[in-house]
Amino acid sequence: MRLPGALQMLAAVAVVACVGSLSPAAEDDFYIRHVEFGHKIRSGSQSVSGGLSGLGDIGGFPQDWGVVTTHFDSKPSWADDVTLKYHVLVRNEAGKNAMLTGNVIYVAVQAGLDHESLMFIHPNSLARYGAVRRILVEIWYQGILADSKEWPNESHSSWWNKVPAIAGALRVRYFTPFEHDYEVREEDIKLVLP
Repeated sequence: MRLPGALQMLAAVAVVACVGSLSPAAEDDFYIRHVEFGHKIRSGSQSVSGGLSGLGDIGGFPQDWGVVTTHFDSKPSWADDVTLKYHVLVRNEAGKNAMLTGNVIYVAVQAGLDHESLMFIHPNSLARYGAVRRILVEIWYQGILADSKEWPNESHSSWWNKVPAIAGALRVRYFTPFEHDYEVREEDIKLVLP
C-alpha cells in the first residue's frame, strides 16, 4: 500500500527523529578510557569459594591467569544491561590463531569516571591456544555500539571478523578463584543463569 505524499513525509521525519534521538545519545553515553592485559597469579595457598584451600591448582602449583581490564566512563545517571564484549586474539607456538570471546553484563552502573570491567582467561586456555596478541573490547548499551577500543593499539583491520571464535573461553570474575578479591572495583555483574 502506498501512502499519500504528506504521510510519507511525516513517516520519514518520525523515523529520522527516532533514529537521531537514540543513536547519538547511546553512542555518547559510554567511553572506554583504556584496555590493558596482564597476568594474575593464584597461589596454592589462596582459598576458593567455601574456604577450601588449594582446590583448582594444576598439580598443586600456582596458576597464571590472564586478565583483561577495561576502564570506562558513563554519562547516564543509572544504566542497566551495559554489555562489554571481549574478543581476544591468541596465537600458539605453531603460529595458529584463535579468538577467545566472552561477554559481561553490568547492572546499576552509576554515572561516573573510571569504571572497571574484568575478563579472565583460564591458564589451560592460555596453554592450549597460546599467547595474547590483540584485544578488542566493545561497550553495547540499548542495542547500540557505544564505544570500542583495541589493545595494544588500534589496527583498523577488523581482525576480529577474520578468525573463528571460541565462545566461552573467557570468564567473568564469578567463575574464577578471584571471586572474593575485595581489591577489585568492578561494577555489579548481572548473573545470567541457563
